[in-house]
Amino acid sequence: MPSNGLGVAALIAGILSLVWIPAGRVALGVLCGIAAVFLGSYGRGGVARGEATNGGVALAGIITGAIGLAVSAVLLAFVVVLAGVGLGPFG
Repeated sequence: MPSNGLGVAALIAGILSLVWIPAGRVALGVLCGIAAVFLGSYGRGGVARGEATNGGVALAGIITGAIGLAVSAVLLAFVVVLAGVGLGPFG
């Protein structure tokens, strides 16, 4: 019986990484994006070993996680730069 939990968890974490961005929780977007990429990579490894059958779901988790991670990291850097020059929410 295949164990597809890692791929599904990767997809959920990847979607959450995208959901947290407009919710204003960029740091959570970064954390969920990292988790999605790692879980998706392990899920794809399970597919390669024949332990799982959802390689596409794991790949979708990696892709959504990477997009969420990249967008969240850019927004977080933008806020830090604005705060540094006194124009952000902390200035």
